[in-house]
Amino acid sequence: MRSRCTPTAAVLDAAPEFVQRLRAYDEVDAGGTVTFVAQYRATPTPTVKWFKDEEEVRATERHQLDDDQSDGIIRLTIRDVVETDEGAYKCKVENREGVASTTGYLSVAGTQHLYYTVIVYKPRA
Repeated sequence: MRSRCTPTAAVLDAAPEFVQRLRAYDEVDAGGTVTFVAQYRATPTPTVKWFKDEEEVRATERHQLDDDQSDGIIRLTIRDVVETDEGAYKCKVENREGVASTTGYLSVAGTQHLYYTVIVYKPRA
């Protein structure tokens, strides 16, 4: 009698890596909506965090964070964009095997920058 062996695929732990990185530069009109999209691969499932200018972005009425762990697609959507949303956005993916990050810059168009000229007159003594 012959024994039958069925090969099985071993799933090895792997540090996160990005299959699709964030676009380096995005521009959106003030009041509009922008979505940052990236895709990662990692085992075990990593934690995903978003940052704007090194401060963590949390889900709010304007900020939606999505992480589809089945295919590694992650999104940060910002609605009703305002001038203060402009800056560097980083996505950091981390598990016990390592960490990976990707960064993109958001520019907000249609914002008004006001410049003032101050003239100081000194009275004569």
